[in-house]
Amino acid sequence: MLQANYSGCGYTLIADKQGVNLCTRLDEQVVKTDGVMVKEFKLIRPAAECDVIINLAKFKTHVMTGMSGAVKNLFGTVPGLKKAEFHMRFPEKERFSNMIVDLCETVKPTFNIVDAVVGMEGDGPGSGTPRKLGFLLAGADPYYTDLAISHMMGFEPANLPIMKAAIDRGLVPRQLPADCVCGDTAMFGRIENWAMPKSYKVDFSDRVPRPIRWATPTVEKMLAPRPKIKKSACIGCGKCRDICPQQVITIKERKASINMKNCIRCFCCHEMCPVKAIDVKRSIFFNI
Repeated sequence: MLQANYSGCGYTLIADKQGVNLCTRLDEQVVKTDGVMVKEFKLIRPAAECDVIINLAKFKTHVMTGMSGAVKNLFGTVPGLKKAEFHMRFPEKERFSNMIVDLCETVKPTFNIVDAVVGMEGDGPGSGTPRKLGFLLAGADPYYTDLAISHMMGFEPANLPIMKAAIDRGLVPRQLPADCVCGDTAMFGRIENWAMPKSYKVDFSDRVPRPIRWATPTVEKMLAPRPKIKKSACIGCGKCRDICPQQVITIKERKASINMKNCIRCFCCHEMCPVKAIDVKRSIFFNI
């Protein structure tokens, strides 16, 4: 492999110290798949060609998918701004999540490690709150690994779109079997006072009278959380505009503005903002 030369990169310093060569061949390679949503992916070449993939994820919440664990982390094998193309193709969370499962079934990581030494709660991954947890999770199966994460965070797995897609395909059960957990099992349990993202979850279909339940999807879409610019914090750098797959963000007088009519609520802008100037807001009518 080629020697990386990224100034200021901590990985480069560690690799040099250990005598390891880092790969810089990040051109694309088309990989065919038997996926439900996607029949081929363009992946970074190392992910397409290597024999073993060790998937290193963070223990964190995510405003679009509830949490971002081992399965969602594999979205990093899609090169650069091509991630935005997938957000455009699959703007609905359910379809996007099924695409992520297709990707996981294509990449097939050999082993999955989740860093929870310092995790993130709240409106991750862009504006969440770091939280010291002090442990690591690891597993050969990315879905079972995420099932353990969802349990510790207090999520109902079937309410997480990626987990639901995996459950519906029979890739993982609805609850983690007790005999799957080993190691320091004393640490395995629901984390006290874990903060969910504001976007979790707009779903009240079970509380709607059956005769008008047909209208639930439209109402839920109206009430769904959405990104909102905090004008006082915005510095007008344009990173949200550049990453937006729908190109609905403009910069005027050094302040960002979102055309919510065409926003697909992928929250890429929220994730990329360097000064946390994009918040996640619910409709003011949600609790009425």
